[in-house]
Amino acid sequence: NSYMFGYSDRFDYDMYMIANHSVATPYRILAEKFPASENFGKQAGLYDRLFYETKGEQQGYFYYINAASDPGVSANLDIDDLCTGSTLFVSAWVAEFSDAPEVANLILNFKAVLKNGEERTINSFVTGYIDDNAAVRPNLGRWIHIYYSFIPNLAELGITSDDIASYRLSLENNCISSNGADYAIDDIRVWVSKPQVSASQTSPLCDCNTTVDIKIESPFTMLLSTLGLSEAQTAEQGKTINCYYTVLDKDEYIKVMKSGTGKSVEAFNKAVLHYEYNPRLRPKHYRPNESLSRNNRRRAYDCHQRIPDRQRSCCRKRIHPCALHRGRQRR
Repeated sequence: NSYMFGYSDRFDYDMYMIANHSVATPYRILAEKFPASENFGKQAGLYDRLFYETKGEQQGYFYYINAASDPGVSANLDIDDLCTGSTLFVSAWVAEFSDAPEVANLILNFKAVLKNGEERTINSFVTGYIDDNAAVRPNLGRWIHIYYSFIPNLAELGITSDDIASYRLSLENNCISSNGADYAIDDIRVWVSKPQVSASQTSPLCDCNTTVDIKIESPFTMLLSTLGLSEAQTAEQGKTINCYYTVLDKDEYIKVMKSGTGKSVEAFNKAVLHYEYNPRLRPKHYRPNESLSRNNRRRAYDCHQRIPDRQRSCCRKRIHPCALHRGRQRR
């Protein structure tokens, strides 16, 4: 990538390469000591992450950097689009190969690439030195897992999703010296989790109830990001906001989307749930869903209209009210 500036007297202190084993890299004292006993019968030294995930059955490549003493972008991972309020989970593996004072230290910057070409940094994660215990350093020469998560908040940057063309995860060197800093990176992944909303019923619902409360919950930071808002710093800055929601049949939504002809709006409309908890309380002009036959609807209305109020409380005894009217009491 762009991390290819150099110096005439230190030409190899800003280089990178693609390799599948530590033996192919120039500075590898600690990586070469990785025992063969942990390499599934293969030679000693450090392989790529695919090798260890498949227990030696497959092999790929890792990205090796002989870092300079200056910061710089060494790799980019482009992401097309995100749903507002999504949570991003970032995972990568890092290994320091050399036995020197300076060890791997990276910055992962998540950026928004605007439609005018400008880049805005949304989130920064600094690994720090991956093993800063100079006396022992048990983790050098082997793969170390780094991971983190965050929710992008565009409002803090004064932009909206309409301003963004794409997103980018940039990997930057954060070492301050080239006395060491010979490390490898592999298996960089980004998972996108859609906004999370949960609903719970606060009380039981049966025929004798007219209403029931539903509690809708969502993480505060995700809610702010979805609405394009920032957290108020004072009470005067705070304001009341209204949130609206719709309950969908997930299976129906996925079915329409997978049909190949369905679009998100069509799938949404077909998956909207219409609840009919209290048919006897409907106004006369109300029309139930067409999925019920006319005769079934008439019997349901007639049944509820003929049952006295004192018998409607029978739900506490777990007896269906229509069974009472027909003289078939079943406990």
